[in-house]
Amino acid sequence: MEMVNRELRVLDKHKDNDITIKIKSKDNLLNGPINIAYHYGYRYLESIYDYLKIDEFLNNHQQSLGGKNQYLISDIFKYLVFERILAPASKRKSLSNASYYYDKVFNFSLDDLYRSLDLIEPVYQDLQIHMRNQINALNIKKENQLYYDVTNYYCEIDLNDLADGLRKRGVSKEHRLSPIIGLGLFMDNNGLPVSFQLFPGNASESTTFISGLNEVKRVNNLSRVICVADKGINSLKNINYLVENLSLIHI
Repeated sequence: MEMVNRELRVLDKHKDNDITIKIKSKDNLLNGPINIAYHYGYRYLESIYDYLKIDEFLNNHQQSLGGKNQYLISDIFKYLVFERILAPASKRKSLSNASYYYDKVFNFSLDDLYRSLDLIEPVYQDLQIHMRNQINALNIKKENQLYYDVTNYYCEIDLNDLADGLRKRGVSKEHRLSPIIGLGLFMDNNGLPVSFQLFPGNASESTTFISGLNEVKRVNNLSRVICVADKGINSLKNINYLVENLSLIHI
């Protein structure tokens, strides 16, 4: 937000000055070389992103890996976050939008992007904890409520992953037959994400709840929580477990 305010102050400073604009006839076209729509709203996303100090976390992680990568995984991760919010698409398609960010230059290739994912994956859970600590520093009023639900993502492949891979055929939310990956998300009463976990696409939603809940309690040092979930999560086994653990209330 500060960088946005800074630019607005610069514009306000010159608001009383006369401005002369020269337009060439070839550019005075709907699809002319200078008549291009650029993303500027990403500045607001960036102010939140920077507060969470995600760049700092990923840069420290990359330094710990050593090596001589010609790209920063923090730049790639930031770009992917922006694109996921502004224009969700595949990694290849997302990269095609890199030149449409106002006053922003992203210097990495599609190969760099794919390679960076292998570097980010080992610390995605640590990154969640890091971001949650940054959010907690805001002293937002917290209640002992957790909301949980599950979704899944389909993959453009025909066969399941071998062995312990995540991409497995299961009950797709979009009724597709291709392998999927499950994602379970916990949110707090403020609607802010607390934690997410990934699991094989052929795993039942109800089997993901207890392990995910215990991990969230451990990481966030929660003693007693109220759990809110839908019928797909509320299996008899889960209800019995929660009833037997007096530190939990289940809805």
